[in-house]
Amino acid sequence: EIAFAHRRFEEALEILGNGSAPADIIALRADALVKLGRSVSAQTELRAALKIHPENPALLSRLGFLLAASEPFEARRLLERAIQLDASGLRTERNEIEKTLRKLR
Repeated sequence: EIAFAHRRFEEALEILGNGSAPADIIALRADALVKLGRSVSAQTELRAALKIHPENPALLSRLGFLLAASEPFEARRLLERAIQLDASGLRTERNEIEKTLRKLR
Protein backbone atom coordinates (compact mmCIF):
# COMPACT_ATOMS: atom_id res chain seq x y z
CA GLU A 1 0.00 0.00 0.00
CA ILE A 2 2.83 2.38 0.79
CA ALA A 3 4.46 1.72 -2.58
CA PHE A 4 1.12 2.45 -4.30
CA ALA A 5 0.57 5.58 -2.26
CA HIS A 6 3.95 6.91 -3.32
CA ARG A 7 3.44 5.86 -6.95
CA ARG A 8 6.32 3.36 -6.78
CA PHE A 9 4.62 0.78 -8.97
CA GLU A 10 7.72 -1.27 -9.87
CA GLU A 11 8.38 -1.69 -6.15
CA ALA A 12 4.73 -2.62 -5.62
CA LEU A 13 5.05 -5.37 -8.24
CA GLU A 14 8.07 -6.82 -6.45
CA ILE A 15 6.28 -6.72 -3.09
CA LEU A 16 3.11 -8.27 -4.48
CA GLY A 17 4.98 -11.23 -5.96
CA ASN A 18 3.91 -13.36 -8.91
CA GLY A 19 0.55 -14.35 -10.37
CA SER A 20 0.03 -17.33 -8.02
CA ALA A 21 -1.17 -15.00 -5.27
CA PRO A 22 -4.73 -14.63 -3.95
CA ALA A 23 -7.22 -12.76 -6.15
CA ASP A 24 -6.98 -9.46 -4.27
CA ILE A 25 -3.19 -9.42 -4.65
CA ILE A 26 -3.47 -10.20 -8.36
CA ALA A 27 -5.92 -7.32 -8.72
CA LEU A 28 -3.38 -4.98 -7.10
CA ARG A 29 -0.63 -6.32 -9.36
CA ALA A 30 -2.84 -5.63 -12.37
CA ASP A 31 -3.38 -2.08 -11.13
CA ALA A 32 0.38 -1.58 -10.83
CA LEU A 33 0.99 -3.02 -14.30
CA VAL A 34 -1.58 -0.65 -15.80
CA LYS A 35 0.04 2.33 -14.05
CA LEU A 36 3.35 1.25 -15.59
CA GLY A 37 1.79 1.16 -19.06
CA ARG A 38 1.83 -2.64 -19.21
CA SER A 39 -1.86 -3.22 -19.90
CA VAL A 40 -1.30 -6.39 -21.93
CA SER A 41 0.54 -7.96 -18.98
CA ALA A 42 -2.26 -6.85 -16.67
CA GLN A 43 -4.84 -8.46 -18.98
CA THR A 44 -2.84 -11.69 -19.07
CA GLU A 45 -2.63 -11.85 -15.28
CA LEU A 46 -6.30 -11.05 -14.83
CA ARG A 47 -7.36 -13.69 -17.38
CA ALA A 48 -5.20 -16.30 -15.63
CA ALA A 49 -6.59 -15.30 -12.24
CA LEU A 50 -10.17 -15.55 -13.51
CA LYS A 51 -9.53 -19.18 -14.48
CA ILE A 52 -8.88 -19.82 -10.78
CA HIS A 53 -11.37 -17.29 -9.38
CA PRO A 54 -14.10 -17.02 -12.07
CA GLU A 55 -16.64 -15.45 -9.73
CA ASN A 56 -14.42 -12.69 -8.33
CA PRO A 57 -16.11 -9.31 -8.98
CA ALA A 58 -12.91 -7.29 -8.52
CA LEU A 59 -11.04 -9.32 -11.13
CA LEU A 60 -14.01 -9.23 -13.51
CA SER A 61 -14.39 -5.47 -13.21
CA ARG A 62 -10.69 -4.73 -13.61
CA LEU A 63 -10.46 -6.82 -16.76
CA GLY A 64 -13.69 -5.28 -18.02
CA PHE A 65 -12.30 -1.78 -17.59
CA LEU A 66 -9.09 -2.75 -19.39
CA LEU A 67 -10.99 -4.22 -22.33
CA ALA A 68 -13.55 -1.42 -22.70
CA ALA A 69 -11.77 0.26 -25.61
CA SER A 70 -10.43 -2.79 -27.45
CA GLU A 71 -13.04 -5.50 -26.79
CA PRO A 72 -16.30 -3.75 -25.87
CA PHE A 73 -18.54 -6.83 -26.05
CA GLU A 74 -16.28 -8.84 -23.75
CA ALA A 75 -15.87 -5.83 -21.45
CA ARG A 76 -19.63 -5.46 -21.17
CA ARG A 77 -20.06 -9.15 -20.36
CA LEU A 78 -17.41 -8.98 -17.63
CA LEU A 79 -18.73 -5.77 -16.09
CA GLU A 80 -22.32 -7.02 -16.07
CA ARG A 81 -21.17 -10.24 -14.40
CA ALA A 82 -19.23 -8.25 -11.79
CA ILE A 83 -22.39 -6.33 -10.91
CA GLN A 84 -24.39 -9.58 -10.68
CA LEU A 85 -21.87 -11.03 -8.24
CA ASP A 86 -21.48 -7.85 -6.22
CA ALA A 87 -22.26 -8.60 -2.61
CA SER A 88 -20.83 -5.39 -1.21
CA GLY A 89 -17.18 -5.15 -2.15
CA LEU A 90 -17.73 -3.36 -5.46
CA ARG A 91 -20.09 -0.69 -4.21
CA THR A 92 -17.37 1.91 -4.49
CA GLU A 93 -16.74 0.81 -8.09
CA ARG A 94 -20.36 0.30 -9.04
CA ASN A 95 -20.85 3.86 -10.33
CA GLU A 96 -17.76 3.55 -12.50
CA ILE A 97 -18.91 0.15 -13.79
CA GLU A 98 -22.35 1.50 -14.68
CA LYS A 99 -20.82 4.56 -16.36
CA THR A 100 -18.56 2.32 -18.46
CA LEU A 101 -21.48 0.05 -19.35
CA ARG A 102 -23.49 3.03 -20.59
CA LYS A 103 -20.61 3.95 -22.90
CA LEU A 104 -20.43 0.37 -24.21
CA ARG A 105 -24.11 0.22 -25.19
